[in-house]
Amino acid sequence: MFLVLSFYFLIPLSFAFLTRHFPVPLNKDSQFKYETKYFRTKIDHFSFVTDGEFEIKYLINNESFSSGGPILFYTGNEGAIETFAENSGFIWKLAEELNASVVFAEHRYYGTSLPFGNDSFKDRQYFGYLTAEQALADYVLLINQLKVNYSCFASSPVISFGGSYGGMLSAWIRQKYPNQIAGAIASSAPVWLFPGLSDCNGFSLVATNSFLKYGGDNCVKNIQHSWSNIVDIGQSFDGKELLTNMFNICTPLTDVQNIIDYLSDYLGTIS
Repeated sequence: MFLVLSFYFLIPLSFAFLTRHFPVPLNKDSQFKYETKYFRTKIDHFSFVTDGEFEIKYLINNESFSSGGPILFYTGNEGAIETFAENSGFIWKLAEELNASVVFAEHRYYGTSLPFGNDSFKDRQYFGYLTAEQALADYVLLINQLKVNYSCFASSPVISFGGSYGGMLSAWIRQKYPNQIAGAIASSAPVWLFPGLSDCNGFSLVATNSFLKYGGDNCVKNIQHSWSNIVDIGQSFDGKELLTNMFNICTPLTDVQNIIDYLSDYLGTIS
């Protein structure tokens, strides 16, 4: 698994470009309380060539914590960390029951945690450090810093949490750093979703069957035909403008694949 991990940079990188084109708006009316803090981390944890550093955002809440309680650590994934904090009520409820501290760590290259600021996605020279391995090293560094800065955390076990790609990170950090992570909850984590390990069309087949069951044959056929229709319409400037207005996109559509990726993700979610 750890050898395969070195190739996992493709996952966070693909999410990064999709999120930049269709950013998720933050909820300004927070339903949970937390402090917003930052910690410094290395741009490259595994090389002596690059010695630069940058800041990563994290959110922390100690209101339910009591001595000996665990740290519930969310391994941030593809988006601003506040988005995940606001949609992970299970963790907040669990913190009350376990007298735990809650920490949500932002994934490098997302939100405000940009190693090279506005140049972070300029070219390969800058976004080459967007890998799952680097992100896991960031999280372990933060955990160590928390245990140093908060004496009450010295004996606290750390339980990692995550969903989807974040769930993969949660599982991997437990495997790669068992001395740091006592346990992990990986929700909907496609850890085996790689060529040769599983059917990479498996999720799409399940989603299609869901629409078939509740919408019938015509529902599935309409969705399938829509992809080619979107591509055909988007060949011209006027067509892109039509799609922009049709889907109420905030900025003019320049690449049809962006809307296809977004709709595919949306349909998979509601299935």
